[in-house]
Amino acid sequence: MVLFYDDGLFKIWVGDCVKVMKEEVPEGEVSLVFTSPPYNVGINYGESLDGKKISDSLPTHQHMRMLMNFTEASLRDMKKGEHLAVNLPPQINDAFLNKPMRLLGIEYVKRVWDKYVESGELEYRGAILWLKNHAKIHRGRSMGVGSVANKPFPRDSYEMIYIFRYGNERRIKHIPRLDRKFTLLMRQPWIIQPDNERTKRGGFHMATFPVELVTNMLYCFTVAGEVVLDPFMGSGTTLRGAMKMGRAGWGIELNPEFAEYAIKKAELNKYSLARYIP
Repeated sequence: MVLFYDDGLFKIWVGDCVKVMKEEVPEGEVSLVFTSPPYNVGINYGESLDGKKISDSLPTHQHMRMLMNFTEASLRDMKKGEHLAVNLPPQINDAFLNKPMRLLGIEYVKRVWDKYVESGELEYRGAILWLKNHAKIHRGRSMGVGSVANKPFPRDSYEMIYIFRYGNERRIKHIPRLDRKFTLLMRQPWIIQPDNERTKRGGFHMATFPVELVTNMLYCFTVAGEVVLDPFMGSGTTLRGAMKMGRAGWGIELNPEFAEYAIKKAELNKYSLARYIP
């Protein structure tokens, strides 16, 4: 693992996120961990620093273990009373591939609940519904039936942002009666079109994580100058959102090409603290 970029406000590490979070990220300095982990659906995420292919096709138990390891590492890095927010679909619908549906976000929340909520380390604060577009009914091969039989199935057009608070301390950043924007964001689904980015060279997946999703989260759960950490940074959307909102952005990414792309996309080399310091 290496510290790939550091200008005092924005940092990017390249390496395994759990190892970086436990060994490199300053302990207890993060105000929001916000990320969208890999969904384990076989996407090509390229290669790591040592040239190994980054797998997005793990056995389910290994994928869940990875999610739980990252959650454990988040507790080390977060301030007490601050939040962990994880974007995942409740389930993965592989009906197009004639595979059975499997739980993802639901299973993740259950495991976090059993290990950390029951023990009092985390408090489950609920979930935000992200509507990516209008739900549609598609016709395709049903799970486990012959190719002749066609049955309709709903295609998921929404995801969830599951929110946990670390410890029992309360940090008041908004007064709902006086902050209409905060109140609306906390009461309504977020209808935001995803960003589908792919590099021109190689065509590998970059992100479907829109900047507006990040800026909404930062508005609700942080104030200017605080640190947001994205352990699965991808193309750096969280850092770009942090830049727009006047927060410090830290990211971790396995693929050095993604880290390079994130720096260019956010124009970090041109960034100036003067933008936020009068």
